[in-house]
Amino acid sequence: MAPWLVANVGFDVLYEWYDLNLQLPPPTPPGVPPGGPGQIPIQARSSGTLALPAAYAELEVLPWRGARFVPGLRLDYDTATSAWDVAPRMTFRQDLFTGFPRTTLKAGAGLFYQPPTVFDTAPNYGQVALVSNRDAQYDIGVEQEITQQVETSLDLFYKAMSDLVIAGSGNSGLGRAYGAELLFRYKPDDHFFGWMSYTLSRSERRSLPGQPFYLFQYDQTHILTLVGSYKLGRGWQVGLRFRVVSGDPYTPMTYGASNATVGSQLGVSAFPPNGSKLPFFNALDARVDKEWVWGEWKLGLYLDVENTYSAGNPFAISYNYNFTQSAYVNGLPILPILGIRGEFR
Repeated sequence: MAPWLVANVGFDVLYEWYDLNLQLPPPTPPGVPPGGPGQIPIQARSSGTLALPAAYAELEVLPWRGARFVPGLRLDYDTATSAWDVAPRMTFRQDLFTGFPRTTLKAGAGLFYQPPTVFDTAPNYGQVALVSNRDAQYDIGVEQEITQQVETSLDLFYKAMSDLVIAGSGNSGLGRAYGAELLFRYKPDDHFFGWMSYTLSRSERRSLPGQPFYLFQYDQTHILTLVGSYKLGRGWQVGLRFRVVSGDPYTPMTYGASNATVGSQLGVSAFPPNGSKLPFFNALDARVDKEWVWGEWKLGLYLDVENTYSAGNPFAISYNYNFTQSAYVNGLPILPILGIRGEFR
């Protein structure tokens, strides 16, 4: 629109067909196991289509030297709830020094929405009059060049979640997540690129008004990631990724009572929910790529090996019949993936 003003507009549509046929215990609040006494299974059958059209627009404004201001707006429609979600967003960047070494301040804020799932709105099993989960995100940070190839950034973030869908309680849930991320990045050169990031965060939820906040089931306090990739030439490239992540929270179960009607033992959940954590996750992944180029298209062959040293990372807890003993359930060992990809340029 002008040397200092660019407008970006667009739209996207998700359209899917679904067939739902389930028989499950009624939904229970976080930390309460399903299948307890008196919980008669609910049957739900439905089929149909879901359409999620959206439109967005943003302006890239360069108001003065070294500054970039990007206000935007996104509109989403959900046929399941027959409602529009309006999400304004903005980001701002200001170079304090545009030569080397560059220093940049940055900030952003915006609203984001996630519509209820088919399970949330299913007849008999789900709930009526639901609205989309709402999330207000805020971020402030600084970027600093260290060398011509290496730069670092530090970001502080906060997320305030509301209208979260809670089983049997509508959109009564609240949530919050906050933390910091430190990133070191080596800019791509003729052969190598890589980065290292560390995130310190906490994510909490509250199901009902007046209840205390508890750890979210996917809260991860520490996340360390190292990635590197090297081009050997003649279309060959190798890469490594190493990850160390805090274990997911879980709610311990203990022996409760015997259900003589069905001949089973009932466990009792600890309080607060998600009060314990699984051990740390760690894995080293490796990848080898080979690429051929013919005119306007190229063909790639790759071997991706996840968890190369077969770390026995626990991802769940398994209990015996009366909840007096428990053991970790480990994830997959070494997982090789061989693939082929064609691409037109």
